Amino acid sequence: ASYNVLGLVFGDVFEDEGLPLPGVQNCNAVATGEKFPLISYSHGTNGSPYESLYILAVLASYGFIVAVPAHIGNTAFDQPQDSDAQINFNRPRDIIAVNDFLLGSSAFFSSSIDPNKVGVFGYSRGGNTAYASAVADDRIKALATMAGSADP
Repeated sequence: ASYNVLGLVFGDVFEDEGLPLPGVQNCNAVATGEKFPLISYSHGTNGSPYESLYILAVLASYGFIVAVPAHIGNTAFDQPQDSDAQINFNRPRDIIAVNDFLLGSSAFFSSSIDPNKVGVFGYSRGGNTAYASAVADDRIKALATMAGSADP
């Protein structure tokens, strides 16, 4: 089966602790009754959610629901004001907040996600974020890193 994944919606996707979190919805919800795996992507330092769309589109075309949060304060579009320690603390929280939202009953396509098939991957510092997220969130069952160092 193929799925239309190229409809992008930009803007504030949800809130965490009362703060709006900008994001990209990178797939169209399909009411098929099927359950799909969820994978979150973490961009590198001074990167963006858009930097790896070619990989994300392939994953979505294979039936993954792909979540791509922006790590506010550590993107190409903003000026970092936090210390490295604060950035390393915040980034995994972004991934976990996305999982909380998407796996929660209020998400508009939460019924299409298989909660037993949740993964995360990242590029560069995003690889470190992916690792830290998988350690902190036991819902994450799969982990992949690309050019992620062992020491942030």
